[in-house]
Parts: sequence; C-alpha cells; structure tokens
Amino acid sequence: MDDNGDIAEMLQPVTITDKPPQVEGPFGFDNVEGNSFTPRVIVSDSTLDEPHLLYSWFVADVEQARNLDSKIPTIITNNGEFLLTLNVTD
Repeated sequence: MDDNGDIAEMLQPVTITDKPPQVEGPFGFDNVEGNSFTPRVIVSDSTLDEPHLLYSWFVADVEQARNLDSKIPTIITNNGEFLLTLNVTD
C-alpha cells in the first residue's frame, strides 16, 4: 500500500503433485537354510507421507515369515531360491 491507498496484487497458480514412494535396492540376499534374515531396503517419499507408508512383503514358499506388513520383516527359509516382493503405499 502506498500513501495514495493503491494496492497491487498478483495471483500465481501453483500445482502440487504427489510422487509415489521410491524403493531403493539392491534386493540380493543370501541366507543359510533354517536361519532367519531381515531384508533391508531404503524407501523414500515426501516428508509428509513417510510416517504413513504401508509396507507389504510377499515371499513365496518360505518356512516362516513374520512382520510382513512392516518395513523390516523376518523371514526363515529352506534350501532354494526365493522371490521377495515389496509393495509400498503412501
């Protein structure tokens, strides 16, 4: 505002988009039969989304698996090769 009472104003449109979470590997894990292992990956997202990320691990044909809905599950395997799948939702 100046001394004549005039006001200047500018409007600027802003677009905000949400990017999906990023999972950073690698996913190479070695284990001895019957021992447990905990796969560890780095997941990044926006500061507001990170506390609310939902993790879902899937491992086919394993003896036991615990905490498959957490960032760090515990998996016990037998002999063989296994495919680990991680889905992260924000």
